[in-house]
Amino acid sequence: MKTFKILFICLFLSNLSAVAQFGNMNGNRMGGVDRSNQIPQSNEPKEPTPEEIANARNIRVDNIMKHMKEDLSLDDLQCIAIRNELIANSKSIEILVKSEISEEDKTKQFQSIQEKTEKIINSYMNSSQKEKYQKLKDEKALGIDSKKSKKKKTRGNTEKSEAKEKEQD
Repeated sequence: MKTFKILFICLFLSNLSAVAQFGNMNGNRMGGVDRSNQIPQSNEPKEPTPEEIANARNIRVDNIMKHMKEDLSLDDLQCIAIRNELIANSKSIEILVKSEISEEDKTKQFQSIQEKTEKIINSYMNSSQKEKYQKLKDEKALGIDSKKSKKKKTRGNTEKSEAKEKEQD
């Protein structure tokens, strides 16, 4: 019985020393160090600031203008006017995306913004530039369509190959 008491006391004391090393194991305390002064980290992405949004928009528009200037031989005045229109278009689209209207209404408004922008951009161009611009738009549309069809084909092929593998098993 005496050995049992000694064993029990030894286990109890060893347990106390382990708890003393690691604190009370509640909440923010672990390893004997109070970490309550640390900044809480959230998994939510932070909302971009208006300056960050404007910088991203300007970068996008500058890239578009660089390609348009090279492909369409635009002069400086045309570049400035078209750039301003693209920035206004981008702002309108951002407002539209954030608005709380139905998707159908958003789509209609988006199309009207795009049509208005196309008319204004075309009004700054001469006839040869308009032709080149239309060709570029058509090529871009074909590129998007071909990418979509490639994805569909790839999906179809993987589904077919999976079905064949199942049949073989």
